[in-house]
Amino acid sequence: MNRWFYYKIGICLLIVFTLLLPSIGASSSVQANEAKPAASYLAERWSESIKGGAAANPAIGEDGTVYILSQQGKVYAFSSAGKQLWTADVSPMDVTSSEREGQLEIGADGTLYVGSRGNLYAFNKDGVKKWEYETTYSSFQKVVVQRNGLIYIQVRSRELLLALRTDGTKAMERTSIRNLVKHAGTLEDKVFITSYNLDTKLVEGKLSLESTSYAEELNASGSSRWKVNLYGSSYNTPMTDKQGNLIVYLEASKKGDQSGSSQLNQDRSPGEVKVISEGAVKQSYSLSARTYAPIVFDDQQNAYIVTRDAVISKFDTQGKLIWKLQIDEDTNVNGECRCLH
Repeated sequence: MNRWFYYKIGICLLIVFTLLLPSIGASSSVQANEAKPAASYLAERWSESIKGGAAANPAIGEDGTVYILSQQGKVYAFSSAGKQLWTADVSPMDVTSSEREGQLEIGADGTLYVGSRGNLYAFNKDGVKKWEYETTYSSFQKVVVQRNGLIYIQVRSRELLLALRTDGTKAMERTSIRNLVKHAGTLEDKVFITSYNLDTKLVEGKLSLESTSYAEELNASGSSRWKVNLYGSSYNTPMTDKQGNLIVYLEASKKGDQSGSSQLNQDRSPGEVKVISEGAVKQSYSLSARTYAPIVFDDQQNAYIVTRDAVISKFDTQGKLIWKLQIDEDTNVNGECRCLH
């Protein structure tokens, strides 16, 4: 086991301990009195063998129904007690392809959406197929269902975004899409994308391509609610915070394409994290290196960020650095997260 693994574990424990310390003393006696044996949580209630193995993370409906998609193109529906309710057939995965991951999503009305081998299927709760949308693509990267909105399909191999209506008809199609992110809110869902434009410019007598990255929130109709120039190149999948703000990870400098650099140099180059709210940058955190770890926020909305150079930093709500801790000054991290000394 490499040392970086232990650094990450130690950092996570440090953050959790820091955030929970004020409440430990007050709640310890209640927790002790109400503690249940571990066996009551871990006891197996039921199990089923899925022929060919699962092709997607299970989906669970509001009534407790568990949906499974197999590599062989079979959809299973089980009750919460483990009783098989129905099965349905979809396109099987291509066993010769490295892209053999499907998608299971549930709409607000209980409709089950199944992405399998580049096709999307919609099923009623009783297993009756509502419609099927066929494409020529080998697989989807992600399927997102927006409450009271559209069904979005990301095809990363083509940097493509498809949007379908709930009746299975196509609403729109967009290219140059890098990421698709959903925030499930209490009353409504927010859907974000990151995209880019390539412009040809004359620099010192030579033609060059310049990429401009953007972040957008989409309306329920698929149109852009707002669009923000990120002024930097994104290197990691965006995420959202509890308030539904978009968090993007960017290169700090405008050096352009660093694809020729080693992974170690890229990981240790300065980075920047931006929190975007309602089309405006709410916070910006300047980092000593890239980060691929989830950002942790405490009750005061201070941010804790761990970077690839083994530094943990704490920022206030305005993005100002409060403190940072170098875990190991001799640590370098390569692209495989192994420590070099």
